Amino acid sequence: MINLPELRLYFFARGDAPAQSFPVSIGDEGKETPQGTTTIVGKRILPAWVPTASERAETPTLPAIVPPGPDNPMGMYALYLGWRAFAIHGTNKPYSIGRRGSHGCIRMYPEDIRMLFKQVSVGTPVAVVNQPFKLGWHAGEMYLEVHPDVDDINAIEAGEPPRHPPRSPTEEYIRQAAGAQAGRIDWDLVRSVIHRRDGMPVRVTRLPDEGTS
Repeated sequence: MINLPELRLYFFARGDAPAQSFPVSIGDEGKETPQGTTTIVGKRILPAWVPTASERAETPTLPAIVPPGPDNPMGMYALYLGWRAFAIHGTNKPYSIGRRGSHGCIRMYPEDIRMLFKQVSVGTPVAVVNQPFKLGWHAGEMYLEVHPDVDDINAIEAGEPPRHPPRSPTEEYIRQAAGAQAGRIDWDLVRSVIHRRDGMPVRVTRLPDEGTS
C-alpha cells in the first residue's frame, strides 16, 4: 500500500511477519500518481527506461530509450504496475525521496527497492490511497497523526499556507475508535494536531492524572 500524503509505502507480508515501511517519492503537481487498486504485473532487474510522451514533450532531447546505468532514472530494480507506464522502482536521484518529484511513478531508495524486489511476486495486489490521517493505539494510549493532503504538500514545503482546509477524521470516527476510552480524548489537542498537519504522531488521550474534558 502506498499512502500518498504520508509519502510512504507499506508492505504486508503473509503470515505473522511485521509490516515493513519505506519512504517514497510520488508524482509531482500535474503529474500525480494514480489512486486505486492494481497489481504487480512484472519485475525487472536493470530495467531500461522508455520516456513517456509527456516526458519527451517536457524534455525533447531525451532519447527514445535510456539503457541501464547511472543515467537511468529507474535505478536497478523495477516492479511494473497494471497501470500502463507506472512502476515502483529505484532512482538515481535519492534526494527526491520523501518529496513529490516523479512523473507519477513511485520511487524508492536503491537499498529499499532491492529489499522489496526480493519479497514481492507478480500478482501482488497494490493499493494507492490518499489517507492524510492515522489513528492507532500504543501502550494503552491513542495517537493521532495527520499529514498534509497531497494537494498541499508542495505549498507547505515552500513555506506557504495550505491551499485547502484539512481533510480530517470526524469527531464521531475518533469517538468510535476510542470506544470506552473516548472520555479521555483531549479535543483541543486533536484540533491542534489537525491544524498543524506535520505528520508527527501525537498522544491525544489524557493520562489518568491529567484529568478529562
